[in-house]
Amino acid sequence: MAEGWRGAHVVTLLLSTQVTAMNRSTGDRLREFRRRKGWTQEELATASDVGLRTVQRIEAGETPNPETLKALAGAFDVEVGELTTGLTLADLAELRQAYTCPSCGAPLSERSYVTHEHGDAEFEVFECGHTRGWADRPCPSDPQFPAFDDYDLRFFQGTDGNWSCLAVGRTRYARQVGLRSGQGQSRDEAEAGVRYSYVAAKDGSEAAEEYLYKLLQKLPWLSEASRLSMAFWRRPA
Repeated sequence: MAEGWRGAHVVTLLLSTQVTAMNRSTGDRLREFRRRKGWTQEELATASDVGLRTVQRIEAGETPNPETLKALAGAFDVEVGELTTGLTLADLAELRQAYTCPSCGAPLSERSYVTHEHGDAEFEVFECGHTRGWADRPCPSDPQFPAFDDYDLRFFQGTDGNWSCLAVGRTRYARQVGLRSGQGQSRDEAEAGVRYSYVAAKDGSEAAEEYLYKLLQKLPWLSEASRLSMAFWRRPA
């Protein structure tokens, strides 16, 4: 995978940048809109029913209140966002679509490019686990997220008597949402490791920890060694 750019809170940073731009340049945009109309400050004040001194202060850099912004935007017949950020509601919606998960709204955390025989393919990763582009992994909130029954469980017993459980996806999305294998002194223990991995992928680490706690209450016969071996479950897939 080629070097990409990362940001844990891309959308938050983007919106923060827009707020900073609003405080810094609303006056400049107001002046630009006014000049496009060929208006003087007095004419803008009349058209918007905003005081002349208020118009002058905003163009000089003062941050207007929401009511004043709405009145000024109405005078120009534009959206408030266009006056404050230079972006229309359609522009903001496009940004939201590009930088947030369509199912849950989680921000984009990584965008990179995968080189293959036909060129480069974009690969996007969102904080919820959804991926888009080169590999399409559904968001846990997406109805297409696989159910646990979408996996075949295959068990293997080693020469030491311990068991391993491997989850093999039977559907397209189950194959995209890989689960950790499970190990234990019995088939049940090994399967429980895989189930823990699924809960972590679907509902998050807190839900997985709750599952593990309930599991330990159900299986009091587990040996101390077996309990200690479950520590690796605390690292969700």
